[in-house]
Amino acid sequence: MPRIRYILSSVFLAATLPLVGPFLVGAFGASPGSVRGVAVEAVHFSADDALGDRVCIVLNDHEVPVMGVIEGERPRVFMDFLQVTEWKGPDSQTVKGRFVQRIRAHLYTGSGRLRIVLDMVPDYDFFVAQRYFTQEHIFCLWVSDHPLEKPAAGSGPGLGTESC
Repeated sequence: MPRIRYILSSVFLAATLPLVGPFLVGAFGASPGSVRGVAVEAVHFSADDALGDRVCIVLNDHEVPVMGVIEGERPRVFMDFLQVTEWKGPDSQTVKGRFVQRIRAHLYTGSGRLRIVLDMVPDYDFFVAQRYFTQEHIFCLWVSDHPLEKPAAGSGPGLGTESC
């Protein structure tokens, strides 16, 4: 059965994030009742032959998601941003990635949780690398069929000056 593997790195402000079963737990999330007004402004997608598919989430403030995977016939990677009051993007967008087929999002306004789901191409083993760019408030995932080195500490997310 295909598997999805996380590549952990020290990209979350040098915080250690525990891997609990198949789930990566964000160390910075507050309780759902303490929503502070984070807006998720956009989700950008790009495909690159060397790096794989990249998904970048643009926020207006610091927020690291709780992440998880669902394996099987319809593999998915999901991210839960727990302190969101505004989502400015579409509910669903079809992308032409090598590994990611579609990106879906839904804001649960009562709890302030935004769930972003990456619907993956079936029958692949995936590696998922992640990085949070603190100055830009951008969280990025790279999905590939091979292990990736963590993005360099000085490199930006590739939004604005480069195409994503």
